[in-house]
Amino acid sequence: MQHQQRVAYVVALVVIGVCVLALPAPAQDNLLVDPGFDDPSLASWPPGYVVQGSWLWDALDHSGSSASGSGRLENMYTGTTYTVTAGQCVNGVVAGLPFDAGVYIYFPTGQSATGYGWVQLAVYPEPDCTGYYIDVLDTSEVTQASPGVWHLSRLTLPTAPGGAASVRFIPSNSKESAGGSLVIHFDDAFLVLGLFADGFESGDTSAWSATVP
Repeated sequence: MQHQQRVAYVVALVVIGVCVLALPAPAQDNLLVDPGFDDPSLASWPPGYVVQGSWLWDALDHSGSSASGSGRLENMYTGTTYTVTAGQCVNGVVAGLPFDAGVYIYFPTGQSATGYGWVQLAVYPEPDCTGYYIDVLDTSEVTQASPGVWHLSRLTLPTAPGGAASVRFIPSNSKESAGGSLVIHFDDAFLVLGLFADGFESGDTSAWSATVP
């Protein structure tokens, strides 16, 4: 009888263990509002510096969804080396805590102008991105060399500087050639806090090594 009880107990532990292993990992919170650009009004994504450019919603979507879209940032400067931007302020940033930030970038085909897209992360010591920024971090630059496909621009597990309280997430379009205009689409943006900031939601595994303990 005792043997049967022990066997039942062991089986129960195994079942419990399997159930625990089967539980999904907790999702990381994306601090950005409307990161997938679902809202055509771009209410959560006001224009930044677009004196000689435009920031509009477009139906082109990274995942191909007809219910979503992307932010279309056009640089119309006729000279060289000029940047236009959009942006969103993110509160809740903790100084010293790693965070993972990035966005998917798309260059339409047929453009003669050259340049690159990326995200600037301006770090502020006060909430609501007030005062003067104390640091600027950059995601990887994506050039127009491979148009017609989406590319991930990302800054992997940076550490927020001391005194950080908020971050302005700034999609940026820098045109380097004279004449014409340069169009870049931005979609599926993310800014995630935490020790393991990338919980595999970005689609990029570069933050994870294949080392076996």
